[in-house]
Amino acid sequence: MLMKTPRGTNMKPHYARAVRAGIASVQLWREASEYSTPQQVQILYEVALKPGITMQELMQNTGLALSSISRNLAALGEWQSAGKPGMNFLETIEDPEERRRKIVFLTPKGRTFVQRQLQLFCPDETVELVNTPTAKEWLNKVHRAR
Repeated sequence: MLMKTPRGTNMKPHYARAVRAGIASVQLWREASEYSTPQQVQILYEVALKPGITMQELMQNTGLALSSISRNLAALGEWQSAGKPGMNFLETIEDPEERRRKIVFLTPKGRTFVQRQLQLFCPDETVELVNTPTAKEWLNKVHRAR
């Protein structure tokens, strides 16, 4: 069954649902920050896929320079710059095993945001990111294991 679009072209219903989910996803990002960028979207999802990802791995996965990774992590973090709050979706911490290495995690707010995004694309599923620890949860687990 095809759906008529306003301009008279036909689109299969599942394609129309996917397009509507994409539009809703963009709207969520606009509500989070009117200045969000595609790089920030990609970085957030890379962290959601691999909590504890290093900045080096983010560079490799995204093709962005370290300076771009740092700038976008600041925008996605608690503070973008002095006095300018970030989105508070990500937290960057020192790796306890290698102090020079920085690792990145979703914050509780970031985890909720990603869950809301996934729910748009998987409306028939209950989306829970219980296996994506925050930095605090991960550090607690590391210290308990020692």
